[in-house]
Amino acid sequence: MNKKNYVIILLVLIVIGTAYYMMSQPAKNTKEYVINYINEKGVDNITWEDFDYLPNKDVGSGVILKVYELEGGNTLMISGHDKPMSIIIKEGDKEKILKKWE
Repeated sequence: MNKKNYVIILLVLIVIGTAYYMMSQPAKNTKEYVINYINEKGVDNITWEDFDYLPNKDVGSGVILKVYELEGGNTLMISGHDKPMSIIIKEGDKEKILKKWE
């Protein structure tokens, strides 16, 4: 084999390895992932930056209220001032309150 063939084989292996790695990572925009993440980190340790990877709308006035669309039509709502004080996941008409205003 010549050098060109080795380079092509190496590139194919890199692409396959990258695809395998990406497929093995959990989807970070699901209700289950968000709940597990919050439980692992601790609800009182959640920061605004924890969900920067998700597109969101800041709909608050005087208070920060960010709304994140999750897979399956679910919604993550986080509100507070300097730090998140309320974390709610909506699934249709049902709400799962993970943290309330203190």
